[in-house]
Amino acid sequence: MSNAVDQHILRPLVTGPSAWIGADLTKRPDEWTYRLSPTEIAEIAMATASLHGRDIAAIGQADFPLPTLGPVLARLRDEVLNGRGFVLIRGLPVENRPIAESATAYWGIGTYFGNARSQNAMGHVLGTYAIWACRRRTPTSASTRPPSGRISIPTPAISSHCSA
Repeated sequence: MSNAVDQHILRPLVTGPSAWIGADLTKRPDEWTYRLSPTEIAEIAMATASLHGRDIAAIGQADFPLPTLGPVLARLRDEVLNGRGFVLIRGLPVENRPIAESATAYWGIGTYFGNARSQNAMGHVLGTYAIWACRRRTPTSASTRPPSGRISIPTPAISSHCSA
């Protein structure tokens, strides 16, 4: 039988770079944001183009050579695993590009961070966030949800999180 003492066991204080408060981090985005250089973007584009039409689930790090960016991604991976726990990579252009091309680029970068796992019971390996302009609930509207299917909707109700 448990008692009140068992339910109030003190845990050790979390210290180090993984002990952070979001409000503090927002004041120092340069510490956790990496902006891709034009050379790195070109390198990603070349690796992506060489894989046109391939199933992304079959793409591994060896298939996506990034001789300049690769060592940077290794450092960022170490920050994710042993440091703050996250990084933000900015600057990968997606405007006017096919979704499959962007997906391959994101997948290829991801191979430098670890091994992929399916995201759901259907075996999906890469998901997207869709922004929906939903109607407000009124007496005549049945729902503010998208018409069908499971969709991830970024709203204030869904804050930043890790789905790992």
